[in-house]
Amino acid sequence: MLPSYDIRVGYYRLVPFQYNVSVTYDFRAHTALPDEHWVEGSAGFYITDYLRWFGSYRQAMGGPQWNGRLIRTGLGVSLSPSWEVTASGFDAAQAVFNGVGCSPRLDNTDLHARAIVPITDRVAVQHAAVHNSINADIRATVGLRFNW
Repeated sequence: MLPSYDIRVGYYRLVPFQYNVSVTYDFRAHTALPDEHWVEGSAGFYITDYLRWFGSYRQAMGGPQWNGRLIRTGLGVSLSPSWEVTASGFDAAQAVFNGVGCSPRLDNTDLHARAIVPITDRVAVQHAAVHNSINADIRATVGLRFNW
């Protein structure tokens, strides 16, 4: 079910080749359904200069059909300074899936691609395309990335 509008705010901190942390709040309004609220925290640590472990916890709230959580972990590999590919596994429990994360709409395949195009030595444009099998969630985002 696509939202009428989606507002997402967050904080992301990156220390290159060491770690990253983020906290995000997402509000999604629906015309014929209750609103959704998501709170997500994530962290990642560099194992080597090109291999990164990450994990996250997301709690969804709102009407009964949205309430649930998502725990995700995985590895990211930098293919070049601007391209990264990740593989992830997850555990989900949502009321819409009878509390066990099982549904014919869940295919256990998550695909993530990200490109970072530098504008200056501290500012870049980040492009991301994501397919999460939970609720067949597909997103494409573009944003500014600041490093300091």
